[in-house]
Amino acid sequence: MMAALLLGQPVEAIDNGIAAGHTRQRQLPVPMPIFIVYQTAYAESDGSIQFRADPYQRDDEIWRRLTRTHQLPVAQDSSAGQRKG
Repeated sequence: MMAALLLGQPVEAIDNGIAAGHTRQRQLPVPMPIFIVYQTAYAESDGSIQFRADPYQRDDEIWRRLTRTHQLPVAQDSSAGQRKG
């Protein structure tokens, strides 16, 4: 269990804290950067794609951000700024 490893405590102590139903914030004995990946779709070694449930309901927001289009400025049709010749 990651919490036991990071806090340097036995798994049983962590399990007891979870079973008590109380949330506690604790400082890690040694600061450590952590990168968490939340995936609901991933590729298998055979190239097939697996889809899983989205329990935190993040897929819709991510999809909106991936598919939104940025409107490019439209050039004004003006002959005053054009060179002739």
